[in-house]
Amino acid sequence: MTDMIQPPSIVKRIEKRLFEYLEENFEFNYTMTQNSALLDGVLIKDNKISRIVEIKVRWMSLDELKAHGSYLISYNKLQHGRAVSRALRVPFVILLYLVDSDNICSIQMTREDGEFITPFEKKVTTTKKNIYGGQVERVNAYISLHRLKVIR
Repeated sequence: MTDMIQPPSIVKRIEKRLFEYLEENFEFNYTMTQNSALLDGVLIKDNKISRIVEIKVRWMSLDELKAHGSYLISYNKLQHGRAVSRALRVPFVILLYLVDSDNICSIQMTREDGEFITPFEKKVTTTKKNIYGGQVERVNAYISLHRLKVIR
């Protein structure tokens, strides 16, 4: 796994390409949110919002992810995803692009009513503050991989 900090422009290009892949192969349209938004976008099908999504680009392989046994994300992201899922009555999904193995994966976190369906464990840990680096202590969620779907 490469721990080097990647420029935000590269991450944004990869996120956009991920959305385009879903559009080309699964007939979803997409709308990305502003950089400062709490979540990354929505998938649209038949002119209706189908899913709320958070995208994570990671310089690791699918095998490395599976070896970890869980996926780490800030608990705050899960809370925001849950709230929007509940408000819009659509599932909240985390989309992962694993650069080293060129895989796209999804983990559905909530049902349409905003209730969590994928188990996770909360822990206070020190992690990177953001894609620019730095460190922060916060509540993180270690998400079970039992609902991990490999899309590509």
